[in-house]
Amino acid sequence: MKVLEVQGVVISFPEKTLSQRVITVWDELPPWRKVLFIQGLFLFTGIFSTLGNQLVYYNGAGDNRSLLPAAATFFGMCCAIFVPREELKEDSYYIVPYGKIILMGFLEFFGCVFAMLGLNCAGSGVFQVVYASIVIWIALLSKWFLNKRLSSQYWTAVFITTFGVSLSAIGSFSSGSINAIQLLGITLTLLSTFSYGSNYIVSEYILSVTNPPPSMVIQMYTGITGFLLVFSYIIFFTIPNWNILVSENIRSVKGSIAVIIITYIGLAISSFLHSWSYFKLVKQTGSVGTGILQSLRAIFVFILSSVCFCSNHPEQCINTPKIASAIVVVVGVTYFSYLQKLELSSKLSKDKNETIHV
Repeated sequence: MKVLEVQGVVISFPEKTLSQRVITVWDELPPWRKVLFIQGLFLFTGIFSTLGNQLVYYNGAGDNRSLLPAAATFFGMCCAIFVPREELKEDSYYIVPYGKIILMGFLEFFGCVFAMLGLNCAGSGVFQVVYASIVIWIALLSKWFLNKRLSSQYWTAVFITTFGVSLSAIGSFSSGSINAIQLLGITLTLLSTFSYGSNYIVSEYILSVTNPPPSMVIQMYTGITGFLLVFSYIIFFTIPNWNILVSENIRSVKGSIAVIIITYIGLAISSFLHSWSYFKLVKQTGSVGTGILQSLRAIFVFILSSVCFCSNHPEQCINTPKIASAIVVVVGVTYFSYLQKLELSSKLSKDKNETIHV
């Protein structure tokens, strides 16, 4: 309780808690800084999730058949149920489209499973190359199902970014280091990008209607749907085969139990923050703008994969094509961001003019 004395009159009022102070600071930030922060959070958590999954895999606790990494991902999304829903104050009336959210849960589940299998089969370097195609999927699906028209400048930015990421594959393919397992990983990753791309479109549709449900509600129900699917699989398959799928793998590679536990906790936290930032970005910048960040994420994964996993997967080591890829992707993402800034400025100017005339 804070006490203030004014002209002999004592006034007492409750002092703001830390969370209330953070909310106040957040509310005072200009919109572009909020978007920039959320984009950074989305990018960081995405990078951590990719490298974290590889880390538990190399420590023997990420067998493709166990789905343990997927369980950590969906558990993190479910944690939205424990977050106070301040958003409900803004939108007191809304309808939860349970059918579409359950569909999102299934798309997220299959996208997560295919991505995990593709990541472990192809390695994080090649995985991110193929995963960058999600930008094209989102752009096409948004045109087909949301009737969104991207300008020629936006399409140029999308293709520059995708071309830049594909450059990093030149070294691997030209050296003949792509084997049958990696080809399987590439196929699974393509299936993952289609599932995730479709999920992006459904989520943008839900958030674009009048009085949409708060993003935390969508995140919670999507996470619960995916977690129930994974949990059922783990109960009936993973646990009965725990010794083969987990224990023996950890012993064979001499994995660290401490590293595994800490990484899984980190993956759950990262999943919650990644999902929260994802829904915020889809609502503010659209599915295409959110998807293009995946290409920038690929560049960071290339670099960090080379530092962390080059000894395990030679194709993940840094090379000239990947350096060229980084430069082109940065150009594409910067151009796309510049176009978004122009569009936002034009929209704000138009709204201001309409207000003045009224």
